[in-house]
Amino acid sequence: MGIRQTWSGEIEDVTLKQGLHQTLIGDVIKVSRRNLTLTVGTNPITVEKVPMAQFITKVNYGIVADNAAIAYKTQKSEHKIVDGETLLMGKYIEDITDAAVQTAVSKYKALDVNDSRTEIEAAIKAELNKRLKLANRDRFAVVNEVNVLNVQPHDSIVKSSLAIVNSQNALKTKQNELETAKVETEVKRVLAENASEKYIDLQRAEAELIKSQALLKAAEKGTLNTMVIVPEKFSALGAVK
Repeated sequence: MGIRQTWSGEIEDVTLKQGLHQTLIGDVIKVSRRNLTLTVGTNPITVEKVPMAQFITKVNYGIVADNAAIAYKTQKSEHKIVDGETLLMGKYIEDITDAAVQTAVSKYKALDVNDSRTEIEAAIKAELNKRLKLANRDRFAVVNEVNVLNVQPHDSIVKSSLAIVNSQNALKTKQNELETAKVETEVKRVLAENASEKYIDLQRAEAELIKSQALLKAAEKGTLNTMVIVPEKFSALGAVK
């Protein structure tokens, strides 16, 4: 796409289509109208009122072809030159991207930004096109796509988050230790009770063994005295004379 500049430096309002155009009288300024990309770095403020350490956005936009020449002539301060190529409205898109990113990111916590890229990208795109329309510049440019390339929370947020995580982990560890101690105490109690009962049984068994051994020795020596227990209502087998 081209824009004709006359020999006197005047810009014609008609945009030249792709093809061959004479440059003997005047000049043809080449400009792109579609798939223009800008990479914009910003530091938006999050819900915590702390700026992001890094927020890189890529904006893909296009120029309304029929109004390219008018845009070039009337919006000169808003263009951007990159490697010798004129990006119509490039500077203006950069400026409103900073504001659009701030508007979109301000609703999120710093550590939620990365996981919310899709929603944030859509919000930035909508905000950019809204601002273009409000400024009556949507007749010159339209934003096609927005991509968040890289985000990095502020160090203070990262450190605070790490401290919270460490504190929570320490608390969980302490709780686990307490639960383990309770279980171990209960196990020891049960073992002690069982051991006590078994010890008593063992003492009884040993006493019975000693008694049996003593009776056996007495029997061997003939000194065993036998005790007969007579029931209370026992009657004699015969009369006593």
